[in-house]
Amino acid sequence: MQRRRGAWLFLASALVACGPRPDARAPDPAVRTARLGENVAHPESTAVATSSSTSVAPSVASSAPPAVAPAGSASSSPTASTSASPSIEPPPQGLVVDRAQRLVLGGAIAFREGDAALELASDAWLARIVEHLRDTPRVTRLRIEAHTEIAGTEAASLTLSKARALAVARWLVLHGVDCRRLVPVGFGSSRPRVTPETTPAEREQNRRIELVHAELEGKAYRGLPLDGGGTIAGDACR
Repeated sequence: MQRRRGAWLFLASALVACGPRPDARAPDPAVRTARLGENVAHPESTAVATSSSTSVAPSVASSAPPAVAPAGSASSSPTASTSASPSIEPPPQGLVVDRAQRLVLGGAIAFREGDAALELASDAWLARIVEHLRDTPRVTRLRIEAHTEIAGTEAASLTLSKARALAVARWLVLHGVDCRRLVPVGFGSSRPRVTPETTPAEREQNRRIELVHAELEGKAYRGLPLDGGGTIAGDACR
């Protein structure tokens, strides 16, 4: 009996000796996880960081101001490109033939004051008449009527008007018109547009050159005289 009790005590002491020591407890799982987190990034935290960095980039780009094209670039508006083009004087327009076969110009054929010398500004309109005669061969005779303002004597006005009609005819001949197609006529102040003539504007209206289709395809227009009732200024061929 004593031997059996001694065996049990020996076995109990052996078990105590082989069991875990009080200070060798298993580490706390939470502590172990925390220590592992110091060296290895958590997968979910990595994904969050990646997605947040990706979503920030577009928002920054969208907040940037839109690109503005330079004023002289090809993307400028048509209006801007039109205004940048150089200013060019347009060719004379507005030559119209009315029912009386009279040429209506969009401007005036002007002379120096009291003289038969043509103003330089008249060249554009005279050139337009050259084109008209070239493009309208059925006009076989063009009457050039010169009218003056009422001021001055009738004789002086008639002389001036004849000189001006002849000056226009010679300019046209010089620029290619057949002299035989031209009938220069002076009217002096006998046919004013405006009466009484009291202002510079009214005098300018009376002081004018008119051009009429006097003959079409070799026949006088409506059988009217080629001179239109005025005084032949001279021979355009001389």
